[in-house]
Amino acid sequence: MLYADSSFFVSLYLSDSNTVTTNAFLAKAQTPLAFTSFNRVELRNALRNMVARKEATSAAVAKAFFLIEGDLNDDLLVEKKLDLGKLLKVADQLSSRYGEKHVIRCVDLLHVASAHVLGTGVFLTFDRQQATFAQQTGLIVKP
Repeated sequence: MLYADSSFFVSLYLSDSNTVTTNAFLAKAQTPLAFTSFNRVELRNALRNMVARKEATSAAVAKAFFLIEGDLNDDLLVEKKLDLGKLLKVADQLSSRYGEKHVIRCVDLLHVASAHVLGTGVFLTFDRQQATFAQQTGLIVKP
């Protein structure tokens, strides 16, 4: 199982400059993606914000929501429950270790901590700052 952040998921569900890379990676990996309630909220909010910024239409976002549910039903996305207490403890440990050396956005901290709590070992992102942080914590960053 792999862990993806919103930059990866957005490229999966709306066409952008990383969509071809995303689809090629998933076709080759043939491994499901972990999907937490945190992923759901952040992804849906990111897609809605794209409408507000006029980067996507409401219809395209509605289609993306439909596709997400389909991928959950088809097990491309696998719902994973995160223990909030454990997630926040790991996030705080990562912040303690790396936060004084690097600027780490809280949402990035929570994504990286989520990958560690779920034990995926692999972190999918197109966010360079987050990728650097994830690598420093021992995660393999792709695509």
